[in-house]
Amino acid sequence: MISVVLSFLVGALSSGLLVHFYERSHWKKRTKQQVRTARQALVDQHTHDISSLRESLTSAQQDKQRRQADYEAQLNSQLDNQRETYETQLRNQNSRLKTQEDTFRRQLSALNQQLTQQTQQQHSLNQEHTQQLKAEHGNYAQLQTEYKALQNKDRDQANSLIEQQLELETRNQALTAEIQRLILEQSQLRKEHSKEMSALIANKKDADSQSDIDFELLTHELFPSLQLLRDSVDEIKRNKKESGEILCRLLALENKNFNYSKKVHSTGGYWSECKPPHLNMIRLYYYKSSASPSGKCEVLISRKKDRKTQEKDLAWLRQRTRKR
Repeated sequence: MISVVLSFLVGALSSGLLVHFYERSHWKKRTKQQVRTARQALVDQHTHDISSLRESLTSAQQDKQRRQADYEAQLNSQLDNQRETYETQLRNQNSRLKTQEDTFRRQLSALNQQLTQQTQQQHSLNQEHTQQLKAEHGNYAQLQTEYKALQNKDRDQANSLIEQQLELETRNQALTAEIQRLILEQSQLRKEHSKEMSALIANKKDADSQSDIDFELLTHELFPSLQLLRDSVDEIKRNKKESGEILCRLLALENKNFNYSKKVHSTGGYWSECKPPHLNMIRLYYYKSSASPSGKCEVLISRKKDRKTQEKDLAWLRQRTRKR
């Protein structure tokens, strides 16, 4: 619309200028009637143009109003649709919110119940804890008393142990002195034993030249803590070559010397056999005096013949053990 108006104004201005120049340069001589005619023609043309322009403006305005009404109707329709959509969504949202609110209320009610129960349980636990603390406090006081009593007892025991330690040290010193004395005494006994062995060897040589030695009396006098069983004395008489070694072993048993000994397990471990390196044809069994009913070391001397004689000797020893 603005471009039409501008075109009209430009055209009118151009026409006026052309008329002006035309009248000035070429038509000065024309008559006023022609000028009036031309002016009237221009006025009529201008009027016609203005009418056309007004009609165009009116048509444009009507079109604009119609379009604006259509746009407003379309916009209102869209707004109504959107409003209905939003209202529907809002109703749905309100429904969901109400459902959630009901759910939250139920959950809140359940949580309140749980909280009430937990509060009651906590209160009960606090009471129990208080009672336990009181009981533990009483136990702690009792434990303190017992601990002090144990401390005093431990102190007394420590003092007693110190006294016992001192006493043991004194006894150890006395035992050390006694051991030294016993070592000296043992050395002296070994010397005496050597002398006795020399005497026995001399007696053996005399026994080889004399046949009327009373071995029973000899063993009774030399070995008072030994008890010769069965025919042991006769075996000593019959084995003159080993009589000296037999007497040496008997002397060792008299002095509680149990070297070269081994327990005989077939007799239940009660009897032992002495096997010195130079005793070849004689078996020597003994039963220690600490376990013997007679209080003496029982000795059985038997000649080695064969395995049957050994089995008979062992059977006799087992039978003697059972008779006790």
